[in-house]
This record gives sequence, structure tokens and C-alpha cells, in this order.
Amino acid sequence: MNTHNMRELHTIVRNMGDSFDFFNISSAIARVPKLANPSNSVQGDATAKALVDDLASLMATHINTFDARGLANASWALGKLKYASNPKLPALIAAAAMDKMEAFSAQNLSNLLWSFVYLHHRNDQLLTAVAQQVVSKVNDFKPQELANTMWALASMDYQNGTLMEVVSQRVLELVDKFKEQELSNLVWAFAKLHYYDEQLFGRLMSAVAGKLQHFLPQGVSNTAWAVATAGHKDEQLFSQLLAKCKPQMAEYDVQGLSNMLWAAATLG
Repeated sequence: MNTHNMRELHTIVRNMGDSFDFFNISSAIARVPKLANPSNSVQGDATAKALVDDLASLMATHINTFDARGLANASWALGKLKYASNPKLPALIAAAAMDKMEAFSAQNLSNLLWSFVYLHHRNDQLLTAVAQQVVSKVNDFKPQELANTMWALASMDYQNGTLMEVVSQRVLELVDKFKEQELSNLVWAFAKLHYYDEQLFGRLMSAVAGKLQHFLPQGVSNTAWAVATAGHKDEQLFSQLLAKCKPQMAEYDVQGLSNMLWAAATLG
């Protein structure tokens, strides 16, 4: 929807919302993060909150008419805003997604999982269904989609051995194509889910070393934590992580510094 601010979009929704189909609703929800403040938050913005409340109500009413892409895009936008005024909406999205799971593309699956982390909604049936789709469609996943999927599953502490084996092979195929944050998210996810394969971590760490100069503090600390948690032995890489951290230490938050100290102590 080609609107320029929240008030303009809210006026359209208030005047025409009753005639919206799922595509209109999904498009309007997806537009909100683009119009939100730089933090993508609607907190403290009465117009934005009222807009999301109205759109969430429309989505809940028409949820069974949404297709897979509409569900994924709307859920992603709500996750981006970290706000779902209707506490039942994430469960409704999950139920609707279950009925259309075969139609979800790799990007749809990734977006849906990512959003549920920020909507604080875990549904084990949905996670199992998504895992089955990831396994069957793994070759369709691009680097960002794969990294986001693994980060989301790890954030929700979802364990699935078959999924991990299949995804790890796909990661090895794509290892040189991952960006810095994607690499740190991947190693963090594998470590958090207690999945360790020496070849996998070795290849990932080689990729990390090649792009370490571009890593942000969170990526450095997450990678250090992952290496220590997994028990991966790579003294040269860990020395590089410490060297990267030292001149930027003031930019690290408390959790990041804690991760670095713990990793250093664990690895000796």
C-alpha cells in the first residue's frame, strides 16, 4: 500500500477495512514496519498501536482465507514490530499455517519461524511440521533463510536430529556465501542446540576467519560463546576473536562481555 505515514494508513483501514481481503490485510500489516520509527516499535505511538490493533482484528476474523505467503508476511511484520495486540492471534496464525504447510516456500517458512520468536509463541506441532518442510525443501533455502531458520529454532530450543543433519549438509554447500551475521547466527544456533560436527564447525570457522574484520561486537561474542560451548578446538581463531574484541570493548554490552569472558575461561 502506497501510504506515507501511520495516520494515512489508519484512515484507509478504518474507512475500507470491512471490504479488505486477506491480501489487503497482509499488505497493510507488512506496510506498518516501514512506516514505524527507526526502532520498529509502536510503543508510545497511539496511532500506530490503534492501527495494528485494527489490522490484527481483521486478520483474526479472516485468518482462514489467508494463503501461505500472506500468513508468513503478516506474521513477519508483527514480529518485526514485536507487538500482537490480540494474544490469540499467534495461535490462530499457527493453526492456519498448519493447514497450508505444503504451500510454504523456504522464505515463508523462515519468516514464520523468525516471527514467532519475537511474538513469544511456541507451538510444538507447528515446529515439527515446519521442520518436516525444511527437510524436504532444504535445497530451496538461500543463506539468509537458512541462517534465520536455525536461529529461530535455536531461540525456541527446538530439537530435531534429522533436521540438524540435513541442514548441516546444506550449510556446508553454502558456507562461502553466508554473510557475517548469518555465520555468527549459525554457529550460535548449532551450539545452543548441542549439535557439533567437527567438519561443519571447521568449515564455518574458516568462513568466520575470512570475514572477521566485518563482524559486529554481538557477532564476535556469539561466535566465541558458540566455539566454547561446542568445545571446538581452534586456538588461532579464538585468538583472532579476542584480538577483534579488545579495541572495541567499549561497544560491547554486558551480555557480550560476559560471553567473551566465559568463553576465554572455558577454553583456557
